[in-house]
Amino acid sequence: MSWAVETWSLTREFKGRRLVDAVDLKVPYGQVFGIWGAAGAGKSTLLKMLLGILPPSSGGGLCLGLDITGDSLTIREKVGFVPHPSSLYGFMRVYQLIDFYRSFYRQWDLSLTRRLLRLFDIPWKGKVGKLTPHQKKQLSLLLALSPGPELLIVDEPFETSSKERGDNLLFSAVIHEYKTAGHTVLLASRCREELAALADRVLTMEEGKLLDPRVIMKGNLRLISSSPRRRSGEKDGSSGSI
Repeated sequence: MSWAVETWSLTREFKGRRLVDAVDLKVPYGQVFGIWGAAGAGKSTLLKMLLGILPPSSGGGLCLGLDITGDSLTIREKVGFVPHPSSLYGFMRVYQLIDFYRSFYRQWDLSLTRRLLRLFDIPWKGKVGKLTPHQKKQLSLLLALSPGPELLIVDEPFETSSKERGDNLLFSAVIHEYKTAGHTVLLASRCREELAALADRVLTMEEGKLLDPRVIMKGNLRLISSSPRRRSGEKDGSSGSI
């Protein structure tokens, strides 16, 4: 079986500290796959290595079959990425920012762009710098989806305040529709309940390590501690339109 994302002993060190520690990860095609962990667990660093934004200190990986250390430009053409926090040009109008992003891609679904603008209630001529943090996150999702990526990676998709829960549901609905069209999604979040409701499988990250497999169902964390050990030579498997 081929994987949308696969890593082996992927490690990132900084000033003597292991931000990501020997991570082995396999993300199947066609799933919403989640990584849950507290702030500082290493989630964002892991995602940036998968995109080739940060080089690993050791280990390696493939994203859509492409080497994360040598094919980073091609990876970023094929992968939609929503960073945290959103890094958008605040001095631009929304339509100017969209036109700017469009110029970097060979294809762009403008009808999708318009539909998501209406759905998220983002003003076409509004100043990007005056949008709320969640509107900026929604705009980042729009910009990530409009080129038609093969894989969507989202860092911290959910807001933690109760007044933003409705926006979380809307954000989740758009991601679910993208997945239903046959695409793959990788999410990293500290919001366990929202992640559990959306993802097909969730792994836990703590202090740079992916812990023993954990499955989160309907907000309840269940540790699989009695999984049989693999025999020598047996390969590991992960089950785990807009």
